Amino acid sequence: MRAEGIQAKKNLPSGRFSVGRYSETVLSLFKQPNLQFEDGQVVWKALNDYKKSKVVKGKSADFPDALIVNKARFVIENKGEAFKGSYTFDKAAQQLPGAKFST
Repeated sequence: MRAEGIQAKKNLPSGRFSVGRYSETVLSLFKQPNLQFEDGQVVWKALNDYKKSKVVKGKSADFPDALIVNKARFVIENKGEAFKGSYTFDKAAQQLPGAKFST
């Protein structure tokens, strides 16, 4: 797979992707014939949760935060257990579905 056209910086400080850039990147990765995700539905759910995340104290949840929570849910539920949440100190990530405050 070639990373042509994918750049780390897109008009955001510290090299962070915008919501639109994450969407473009994930869509382009799904179109790659030689790339297969372990579970595409987890990636899609994470992308949707990320898009819906709200700004908390000037920061929104990152796509990796959403991916971690969704992957944790997927693993636990596939074991037949109830997902009780993924713990984080990140205030913005705490508003993602399934994320909880870590004390």
